[in-house]
Amino acid sequence: MNWFAKEDFDFVTLYYGEPDNTGHFVGPETEARKKIIRQIDRTLGYLLSAIEKHGLKDTLNVIITSDHGMTTVKKKPEIHEILLNDTIQFKDLVKFDIVDYGGFGMILPKQGKEEEIYQKLKKAHPHLHVYKKEEFPERFHYAKHERVLPILLYGDPGYVINGVSLRIIIYVNKGDHGFDNEDMDMKTIFRAFGPDFKKGYLAEPFDSIHIYPLMCKLLGIQPELNNGSLALTEDMLKSSIIHAFSPLLCKERNGCVMEDHG
Repeated sequence: MNWFAKEDFDFVTLYYGEPDNTGHFVGPETEARKKIIRQIDRTLGYLLSAIEKHGLKDTLNVIITSDHGMTTVKKKPEIHEILLNDTIQFKDLVKFDIVDYGGFGMILPKQGKEEEIYQKLKKAHPHLHVYKKEEFPERFHYAKHERVLPILLYGDPGYVINGVSLRIIIYVNKGDHGFDNEDMDMKTIFRAFGPDFKKGYLAEPFDSIHIYPLMCKLLGIQPELNNGSLALTEDMLKSSIIHAFSPLLCKERNGCVMEDHG
């Protein structure tokens, strides 16, 4: 943190790959992942102590967040796996697909085969959701881009889609994300503290897209065109932010709580 005291930074980011990696490998509810979370908690404790030690408490804003949650993917003997090859023959019907092994996928049918694939997949599995691009739920804000393929599908939380090969299970992860973002397991967290944030303020839940305009406000810069809204986050800021701004440290990881430090 001595680096921050000596240099004139406006914006710095730090990234931790944990507890995401461990959550994928052993599952989000395991003791191993909880141990990693405790380790990261100690690291954050060091960060807070270093901020105070180097006299940065009144000049440095800190945001701690992550990009997604995680849910358990059940393995043997209760494998929640959706085998697409049980329903459609990829070599006969599919020109291109982005279906590896996870909660979400897209399919580009061969010419004239879209309706056949769609109807077959609709009946493939009770926990598989299948949509034509133009019918994909608006709440996902996803399907309007020209690069999105004609058929989209996703599984219920914990149900992974296998479009790789018939009856071959290659997936080793016991935790995953990429499922319906309305499911609580997919939610993430947000914590912020510093001179420009109110102390002890508890905000209502908000989508991560609203963090970008908040960060731009803290940095005193004009945001690029985006789908976020400062109106959903500005109540956590002190009124003095209108007149000045402090450096911003953004730390992204999976697993923290939402409250203000101080």
